[in-house]
Amino acid sequence: MNTTSSGGNQPMQKTAVLSFAATLLLAAGCQVDVTQLKCSSSTECPTGYHCDMGTATTAGTFKCANGAAQQKTITADATKFLLMTSPSSDGSVRTTIAAGIGAVSSSPDFVGVRVVASQGGTDLADGQVLADGSVVVFQLPQPLAQVSLRVQDDSGHSVPVTGYNQQIELSFAGKEVAGNTNPTTAHEVTTSSDSLYPPVTWISSGPGLDGGIAPEFAANDTLFLDGGVQSATSYSSLAYSDFHQATTASPPFPADSSGTSAGSSIGWQEFAPIPTNLNANVTPPARVGGTLSNVGTSGPAGLVLYGGTTASGSGVDSAGTFHTFDRINGWTKVVPPAGVNSVPSGAAIAGVGLGFGGQTVCSPPCTQFTLQFSMAGGFTNASGAMTNSVVGYGTRTDSTVTPTLVTTGWFILAGLPLGNAAMASAPALVPISNSATANTSESFAGMLMVGGQAITSGAANDTNGCLLFAGLPNNTTTAAKNTTLPCTGAGDPSGAFVSASGGIGFRTGVTLVPLDSTNFLLFGGTKNGGGSPGLKNDLWQGTLACNGPATGACTTQVTWTPLSPTGTAPSPRANAGGAIWQTTITIVSIFPLQIIVNRRLVIHGGTDASGPLNDLWEFDPIANTWKQLVQDGGAALVHVTRTRPMMAGDASRAYVFGGLIAGTPTDQMWTTSRQGTSRLLMKAALGLPSVDTTTGMKITVDGSGLLSQTTPSTQGYLWDGSRWRFIGTGLSDSFGTRLVVSPTAPGTGFVQPDGSIYLLLMQAQHSSVQFSGAALAVDRLKLTVDFK
Repeated sequence: MNTTSSGGNQPMQKTAVLSFAATLLLAAGCQVDVTQLKCSSSTECPTGYHCDMGTATTAGTFKCANGAAQQKTITADATKFLLMTSPSSDGSVRTTIAAGIGAVSSSPDFVGVRVVASQGGTDLADGQVLADGSVVVFQLPQPLAQVSLRVQDDSGHSVPVTGYNQQIELSFAGKEVAGNTNPTTAHEVTTSSDSLYPPVTWISSGPGLDGGIAPEFAANDTLFLDGGVQSATSYSSLAYSDFHQATTASPPFPADSSGTSAGSSIGWQEFAPIPTNLNANVTPPARVGGTLSNVGTSGPAGLVLYGGTTASGSGVDSAGTFHTFDRINGWTKVVPPAGVNSVPSGAAIAGVGLGFGGQTVCSPPCTQFTLQFSMAGGFTNASGAMTNSVVGYGTRTDSTVTPTLVTTGWFILAGLPLGNAAMASAPALVPISNSATANTSESFAGMLMVGGQAITSGAANDTNGCLLFAGLPNNTTTAAKNTTLPCTGAGDPSGAFVSASGGIGFRTGVTLVPLDSTNFLLFGGTKNGGGSPGLKNDLWQGTLACNGPATGACTTQVTWTPLSPTGTAPSPRANAGGAIWQTTITIVSIFPLQIIVNRRLVIHGGTDASGPLNDLWEFDPIANTWKQLVQDGGAALVHVTRTRPMMAGDASRAYVFGGLIAGTPTDQMWTTSRQGTSRLLMKAALGLPSVDTTTGMKITVDGSGLLSQTTPSTQGYLWDGSRWRFIGTGLSDSFGTRLVVSPTAPGTGFVQPDGSIYLLLMQAQHSSVQFSGAALAVDRLKLTVDFK
């Protein structure tokens, strides 16, 4: 027999020759003693004879014997069969077939029983079934999948093996070998913006590191003359777990804006998670009218999304539920523990204000509060009813009882002067006088609120058009204030909010953004009444301070100053998104240390006289200038124009979530920044002749030896045909830093028309205009595809 290197056979070759020769001799009338013809199977014997292969207890002669071969009773357990295709280090791609113990049953014995692989009616290879029902590993002559398998005895009787397990490993093994047949490729797609692209276009047209074609990895590392590694962007470094990482280039520094330039073009990246075996990756339901705010400066909450409704005004989350977001791991749905603190007082469903939480500090036994954030007002139903409740979410620790009682949930803090909702809000640290004889104060976590559904022009605006909430102390032992204060009247020394004469006056649809915890920028909106009503594009800075005489109590005030930036301003508009999206630091002197921190504002979208907008504008407070930002074009993936989105920033990037697209709420989250990003794009050619006939396809991404920093930061994305879907971030455990994850959705949804699966690895430690980012590094990367 023609035996393969893995113990299998390529059938129907020598067999056919022997049978034909014996037939010719008999047909010619020659005296042939058929029983002396040697054989290895009955197909080598003339008709009416079989090969004596023995039984389970007796040895065979392996000569032709009179009579037909005995037909056996055969069954096959397809769940114990495995066809596996994988690349080898020698540059080849091989397919092997094997089966575990008990995969085949045969009565009265297993003698002459084999597993045969065929395709298109042609037998390709076969393997012996052992006495324990397992199948010796055998190899197909070509790396094929979706072949037909049957278990066949020596008589020719067979049973099909249907629904058997198949596994295809898509890795870079052997890619460094000249003339290799491994079709999987890797491409460096490190760029100076956030933009993502459809993978086929990205590979064929770029952009790559220099804006040109995305380069494919080299076969081997590029070395210096002394043998040191100059570049490890190579298959030899990416293919094997050998503690030698493949690395991309470090992300380039994007060009900052200047007096004559808007800087590097800006890209958008969608964050679209899908459930996996490790994480539910729940995206908040589509909504409009929610509040997204960065309340992480005073507490652990970070970006918080609360509330929102359907297009008809119904709440989309259960009462008290909210969502947090971080750019490394994505969304987390927070459902308060059951009990009296599970629902906030007022049960707001949308249009709330969000602020800092704060903490009380005391010496046990006492009751201590630690709040992640505070929340004010909001709509309570689809009819537009509003609450005046101010609440906080966090924990109450009561050590006056034994054992200490810790309660997590919502707690009542204060009340607004009136029920209100849909106000512009910003987290704030509110200074309040702590002395009647000295101009001193203490800070309390809270928020600044402007306008709202309940505010109308005239007395309502002049009294409550600008409000402050001061809640728990900020890093002091002072008791909580939990009170609201006007930033109108005495709290508005500039008189900016007076409806009849103030520069801000009564407005709707303003954009309010915190520069820091005591300085705020207010942009645009629609001014009603007073001088020059209509859509606005003016910019105001509010400064929160406790002002007063040196020897008396100070008064908490917000002083509003109109700014007069140079450059072309955005068109007058309302309901624009706004965020602090970039921070730069200028060192004025080392001794003593003096620095200037410049936080830049980005304005996005809104509605002007022509309709909804999708543009980007940057305001530089230090240069006091506006610039319109250039956005990536071409094949870059961008979000479509929307109205009433939720927007927030973390001082290094901006986040846009939800809103209405053509009147329908969306659940899309998009981010943008002026940052460079290291990325690797893998094209894994699956090579299945018929994807539609597979069942239960599961894709497993397996990246080991990832770049290890203080926090794992390598993110994985799979292309589903229209979007890059986030699947997870690498984790550090006893095996190192790795990303091993499987989407729960059927894998067929990720197989593209060209038969490939596309994986994107991204380094979340980006570069900025001042600070370098990290290269993406991975020791070994592969995909495993399992199906039946």
